[in-house]
Amino acid sequence: MLTFTDSRQGTARISARLQQDADKATLRALCYQELANITEPSAKLSPAHCALLEKVISQFSVLPLKNSIDALKKAMAANEELSPTDIQALKIIEPMVSSLSPDHAEAMQIIQANSGNQQKKTMSWQTLSEQLVGSVDLADRMRGSFKELSGLDLTKQQFADFCLYSEFGRRPKNAWTLESLGLVAIHYPFIDKVTTCPQDWKTLLPDPDKQLAEWRNLLKITLDFFIRENSAVFYENEQYPRWMG
Repeated sequence: MLTFTDSRQGTARISARLQQDADKATLRALCYQELANITEPSAKLSPAHCALLEKVISQFSVLPLKNSIDALKKAMAANEELSPTDIQALKIIEPMVSSLSPDHAEAMQIIQANSGNQQKKTMSWQTLSEQLVGSVDLADRMRGSFKELSGLDLTKQQFADFCLYSEFGRRPKNAWTLESLGLVAIHYPFIDKVTTCPQDWKTLLPDPDKQLAEWRNLLKITLDFFIRENSAVFYENEQYPRWMG
């Protein structure tokens, strides 16, 4: 015998959850696309740099550095992207070439910066929020549904900020977010302005070359996994946390 139970409350709850998940997926896709589409100007090798590196290639071609030389040739070609293996091979020869002259060092810096086009793409919170305002799906459909549910009549800019708060305001350990998936990292500009570290930290880490960098890393970890994870974040509207999900 088959029996059926009509739980309308459960159905409504599931529907709301599915809608919330769909909205979050839309937001994540929009954020990822905006960041992926960033075009950052990169320095190019000058003819003088190319001439210097061509001499290096001819001089070092007789040495057992074939992989590194091949990687250098690829890096000099504007239309070739380096593989992780090529990038690693390039690092082997980089100190040797850079030591020849300041011009050689400058050329290698340009190559390292452009190799594999893997430089980090950054965008400020304000810029990303303004880009999201231009999305019809987010600024119109999602904002309209949010107004009906919450009663909050937010402007397009305010709703874009709310969406960013819902995704990046808290840094959960286990939930799927752009951060936990490794697609996006939050950068704190004020950490870059930290120029000193506590004496106790210097005692724990004797290497002076690593002290400041590791101290900054610790500050970021603290902000990500302790401050933000516990929602110790200031929101523009006190109603935001209630509707962030």
